[in-house]
Amino acid sequence: FPRYPDINVLLSKLHKFGAINLFSFSYTADMVILGEGADRSVLGRLRQESNVQILTEIALYDILDDIERR
Repeated sequence: FPRYPDINVLLSKLHKFGAINLFSFSYTADMVILGEGADRSVLGRLRQESNVQILTEIALYDILDDIERR
């Protein structure tokens, strides 16, 4: 089902388009966490940091589709 079996491929494509900063993301199996200095401990700090977005892989595919359509 996923077009990119390895989420790193998806993330690097988004990074190539300037959609994300690879320095500031981390991910779990089904979610990508974007934010300044994001790392595995971000999950525990989500309520304290207003600059963190949680995006599912599906949302990332939607973003990539929008970019590739331009």
